[in-house]
Formats: sequence, C-alpha cells, structure tokens
Amino acid sequence: MTAPETTAHLGGRSAIRLLATIDDAGSSCGQVDPDLFVGPDGFESPRQLKLRENAAKSVCRGCPAIVACLAYALEIRPMHGVWAGLNASELRALDRPVVA
Repeated sequence: MTAPETTAHLGGRSAIRLLATIDDAGSSCGQVDPDLFVGPDGFESPRQLKLRENAAKSVCRGCPAIVACLAYALEIRPMHGVWAGLNASELRALDRPVVA
C-alpha cells in the first residue's frame, strides 16, 4: 500500500495524528486480543456479542487513551467494534442532535 492509500485507509491525516496520541498514551487495548473489540470473522450470537462488547468496554474503563480514542472514533465513524468504551451504535447516537 502506498502512503496516500494508507492515510486514506486510516481515516486521513487528522485521524492518523489521533492514532499516534492513542499510542503515546499507552492504550489498554494494545495488551489484549483485538478480536475482543471487533468480533470474530464468523457468526456471533446476540448473547456472544453482548458478552464480548461488555468485556471490551471493561478494558476501556480507566484507559489513559480513552479521550483520544473517542476523538478518533468520532472522526472515522466506525461501523463495527468497540471504541472508547462505546459500540458503533452508541457512537452514532452521540452524533445525533439533542432535542430540547
């Protein structure tokens, strides 16, 4: 992959800077199996999904990189996975306007 393709794949220059911030902060997720955050390649029952997401969210709690991770997730708008202790649906809900 060329550098521009890699930059685009990771979400652009600002997203890459956020990834560096996450790495510098010493993210907790770097110490566990990445499948915990994105799920298996095959089938996952709703119960398995809930258990896996709860386990991933517990890793995020207290992570020194959680703020940078949230900023990155809001920048790239992931369709799957757990980011900063939130799943993709919960992240999308943060983007919705608040009705007073």
